[in-house]
Parts: sequence; C-alpha cells; structure tokens
Amino acid sequence: MKPKKLTKKPKYFIEEPKAKSEFSAMVEHIQEHPGAYVAAVAVVIVFIIGGVVYSANTKAGNILLDTAYARAIQASEKPEDALKGLEAIENEKGDARPRVLYSLGETAFEQKNYDKAKSAFEELRQEYADSAFTPDAVEGLGYILEEQGKDFAGAKALYEEIRKQWPNSFTTMRQPYNIARCNEQLGQLEDAIKSYEEQKQVFAESKIAEKAQAALDRLKQEKPELFPQEAAASPAATEQPAAAANAQSLEQQVDALEKDVDKALDGGSAPSEGGALKLPEPNAAESADAKTALPAAAPEKRLEMPPADGAQPKE
Repeated sequence: MKPKKLTKKPKYFIEEPKAKSEFSAMVEHIQEHPGAYVAAVAVVIVFIIGGVVYSANTKAGNILLDTAYARAIQASEKPEDALKGLEAIENEKGDARPRVLYSLGETAFEQKNYDKAKSAFEELRQEYADSAFTPDAVEGLGYILEEQGKDFAGAKALYEEIRKQWPNSFTTMRQPYNIARCNEQLGQLEDAIKSYEEQKQVFAESKIAEKAQAALDRLKQEKPELFPQEAAASPAATEQPAAAANAQSLEQQVDALEKDVDKALDGGSAPSEGGALKLPEPNAAESADAKTALPAAAPEKRLEMPPADGAQPKE
C-alpha cells in the first residue's frame, strides 16, 4: 500500500520571509515612525530658508557698505570729513570691510592721526590676513613707527615680515627700498647699499628704482670709501687720456730733436728753441702735489752737441 501524499504542510515547517526592496523597507519605516520624518523634513526646510535669508542679507549688507564707503570717499571734499564718514562704518560687517579699514588707516595717517591709523591697520592685520589690503596695512604700521617714534629697527622688521608673509604681493616689490632706508638710518650703510641695489633689480625702470639710484648717488658723494671699485676705476679713467697725450707730446719732441741733430751734423744751424727736449707736462693733480711736496726744479738745459775731433767739452 502506497503512502498518501501530504496535502498540508507540517505544523513545524517555517516559511522563509520574502526579501523586501530598499524602497519598500523605507516606506514601511516611515509608516511606523511618521513623526520623526516630519521633524527631519522641517529641519531641512528651516536650514534652506535660513541660508537664503542669510545670503540675501549678506548681499544687502555688502551693497549698503559699498554705498556708504563710496559716499565717505567721494562726497567728502575735506580729509577730516572723509575720516568721519569712514569711522561711522568701520564696525559694519561685509566683504568691503577690509577696504574700509585700510582706507580709514590711510586717511588717518595722512592727517597724522597715528593712533587711529595704527588701530585700523592692526585690526586689518589680525582679522583679515589673507586680504589684498593687509600687506599695505603692515607697511603703514612701519611708516608709523618711523614717523612717530623713529623706531627704524621695528619698522625694518615689519618690512621684512611683508616679504616673508606675502612674497607674491605687489607691496613686496618695494620693500628693499624701505629696508635700505632703515639700514641707512641705523648706520648699516653697507647693508643699505645692497638693499638699494636689490631694489633696482627687483623693480627695474620704476619710480622706486629711481629713488634707489638717487640714494646710491648721494652715498657715493658722501661716502666714496664705501664704493672702492668705482673709486679705483675713476683715477684710471682720467689718467689714461693724460698719459696718452704726454706720450704723444714726448714723441713729437724727440722727432724734432732728431731733425735738429741731423742739421747740425750737416753743418746747419744750431738746434732751434723748439728742439729742446722737455719733460711731459703732468696733469693738474700731479702739478699740485709737486708744488707742495717737492722744491722748485732747476731751469731746464738744452741738449748740447758733442765737440768735434774728440776735443773735450768746456766746463
């Protein structure tokens, strides 16, 4: 007898659950926790709205700050009025604030209000190190040290800081001249000369290079010993033409003398006055030295012909 086929699954048989898709699982999770998802969506919306509002306010603030800055700079005919206008907006936030701070410091410096200028430049230096205006502000701090306290060592340190912190800025290109000025004031003249020369190379054919050359020319007049190569070359340049002229004059006199000797041997007349051998004339500098250092020379003798037939010349 064949066993009967089972038409029902045994009670102990467990079916494997059907795999759900990720989307189905998410929908099911939302249905189970609707409040959490509603709160998350609300937070996202709030952030989006906040970003839009912040962006709009920032743009509006920048426009207002730019407008106020333009009015302070352009509408004020007197420097003191411009300073007041800039002071009114120095605490306003916006993209234009670095420019406002620099203009404030520059305007105050021009009016010799060094404390106000220093405050604006320092704030720009501390809060906006990456701004294009900051190297100029640090340079302004150096100028203040020079003008207010004659602190040339401190000013030099600031100019060197510009070269180190902002090597690619336009402001850096004129710092060798500032450093040279400070070196000169500190009595470091050899370093000053090097920096002036460097300025001519770094920013050639510029106004600042012309100033560096003018400073070098002044130092050459005041301290020629600091330029030994040029001092050594200068006398040679002036003596060479004089030596050539003297040699030419001597050669001409020798030729004239030889002609007079030939005439005398042929029975001609005595040597002419022009045939006398003369020493080459020294240059003016040598003449002055000779007059002060040597006694007066004896009158010059003319060259005498030897006696004929071996007779001894008369004493």
